[in-house]
Amino acid sequence: MAEVERTLRAVAETVVPGPPRDEAFGAPEIEAELFLAHYLETLIPGLSEGVVTLLDGLAAEAVPEKAFLDLNAEQRAAVLQRLASHEVADLRDLGDLLIVLSIAAVYGEWSGLDSNGELTRVPLGWELTGWPGPSEGERSLLRKRAERT
Repeated sequence: MAEVERTLRAVAETVVPGPPRDEAFGAPEIEAELFLAHYLETLIPGLSEGVVTLLDGLAAEAVPEKAFLDLNAEQRAAVLQRLASHEVADLRDLGDLLIVLSIAAVYGEWSGLDSNGELTRVPLGWELTGWPGPSEGERSLLRKRAERT
C-alpha cells in the first residue's frame, strides 16, 4: 500500500476506528482510504498527496520529526482537530471534509459496493441501523404530497 493510501487509512481509522477499539467494523475493514482518495482526486487531481504533505507538516509541528502515520491515535485525532479548527478557512474546510468522508466511507453505500461500483452486499451503515435499503416504488423517506385543489 502506498504512503498516500496508508495515511488516508490512518485518517479514516482515527475517525471510525473499528476493532479492537470499537466492536463494529471501521475504516480499515472496508478500505475507506480508497473512498477518500477517489473523492479527493475527483475534487482536485493531486489533492490526496497534498493532504498527506499537510498532515505530515502538522504532525511534525506537534511531535518533531514525526509523520502523521508515526503518531498514535490520540495524536492523530489532535492533528485532525487542529486542521478542522485552523485559522485558514480552506484548511478548516479540508479538515471537516476528511472527517465527513471518513464517516461516509464506513456508514454510506461504499462498504457495500464491489470494485465495479455495484451494490453487492448490505452496506455496514444499513446493517447497523437495520435499514433495509431502498425499495423500488416505495416512498418511505418522502413526505406525503399535499392534495392540490
